[in-house]
Amino acid sequence: MRVQERVAKSRRRLIVGVGCILTLVVWACTPAPRTGYRSEGRPYRGGLFDGGPRRHRVLTGYCSYMGKEQQGEQMANGGRYDPYEMTAAHLRLPFGTVVKVTNTKNGRSVRVVIADRGPFKANRVIDVSYGAAYRLGMLNDGVVPVTLEVIGDMRDPNVMPDEPLVEAPSGKAEWLGRAVQGFERLVDWVLNKN
Repeated sequence: MRVQERVAKSRRRLIVGVGCILTLVVWACTPAPRTGYRSEGRPYRGGLFDGGPRRHRVLTGYCSYMGKEQQGEQMANGGRYDPYEMTAAHLRLPFGTVVKVTNTKNGRSVRVVIADRGPFKANRVIDVSYGAAYRLGMLNDGVVPVTLEVIGDMRDPNVMPDEPLVEAPSGKAEWLGRAVQGFERLVDWVLNKN
């Protein structure tokens, strides 16, 4: 009986081992999922935009933004991410394309230049920088419906993105300002009470 248990145990181990090896072989042989761009960083030319940006092409979808904590990370175009520059990420538009992004919730718009690839969520059409999100009024919402209008590319001197934010919005400064106002109200209340 003991010999039969050992044989059964070794058969189970053999079956599990062969199953693991087959799983690895099948996984290694499957093709990689196709994304919207080539791995060399050049835009994919077989999709929505063939051969460069088309002026005044309008797209709709959802927009998210890249946070300040990603500052200094390398973007797909080779540059470093600056959260206060007017840059954006799109899957298929060529680098250097200037796009007008309009927040359909509040009507605010900003011109950004495509400098990165993304977003990699199914329902999102563009990721904007933190500064662009601030100008669009979407910092509290995170994701908003937008319309994109392709204006041109950076080679055209008449087409430029908006200026970067000079003074960055700061949560600490806003909190400190509210604290000072609250303290002033408290002092006024104490003085008027006596």
